[in-house]
Amino acid sequence: MREAWAAPPLDNDAGMNIPPSVIDLRGLREHETAYLEAVATHLKDLKPRWSV
Repeated sequence: MREAWAAPPLDNDAGMNIPPSVIDLRGLREHETAYLEAVATHLKDLKPRWSV
């Protein structure tokens, strides 16, 4: 983290991505999927205020 703060700022979007060689985020896929499904279900069940 210290090295990242000392490095010059990035000037493109591609530089914002952390490559798998630095950190492997595959272990989070199951949790990401569960979260997205829960949000989709929640939003599907909501009705707009103007529809009442």
